[in-house]
Amino acid sequence: MTAARDVRRLFTIEEYAALEKVGDARYEYWDGEIVCMSGGSRAHYLISDNAFTLLKAAARERECLAASGQCPVVSGDQSYYRYPDASVSCDPVFKEILGIDVLTNPLVLVEVTSPTTESADHKAKRDAYQTIESLREYVIVEQDEPKVTLYVREGDEWTREVIKGIEGNFRLPSLVCEIALRNLYENVF
Repeated sequence: MTAARDVRRLFTIEEYAALEKVGDARYEYWDGEIVCMSGGSRAHYLISDNAFTLLKAAARERECLAASGQCPVVSGDQSYYRYPDASVSCDPVFKEILGIDVLTNPLVLVEVTSPTTESADHKAKRDAYQTIESLREYVIVEQDEPKVTLYVREGDEWTREVIKGIEGNFRLPSLVCEIALRNLYENVF
């Protein structure tokens, strides 16, 4: 009798691109695995919408483009892309990858955690995003408590700051703006 194996089907990038073109959902491609990014909790989509709204106002002041979670962003190796919950780019440049237009030069990226993405948001996505030459700030927003982890690029180094509590706020140097957690978590807490 042979032992049962955990067999996982891996997909090619072409299979992934075909799914992206015909599906209504958003998917990310991670080393052969296709991960559905649609759905989520009420808190997740409210925080995502709030982040986009706040970034849009700040971007408008600098004549930059803010995008919602529907805009894919290419990682630094220019081969695969992800769907952050919000992004900002000044002088945006888009590139077609396998028939999908992706943003190549984000300045700010925001991810709202969920129970299934929290680990990736703090490690794998952060590592991938930090290879993007144009990126200056990466913001991870927790959905279960008012807490933000902010990564800011200073030269070749990244600094990390954790902001906790609904009365907290953080600064995005690239957009010369300050965001209050009270506004980010509006209608959530």
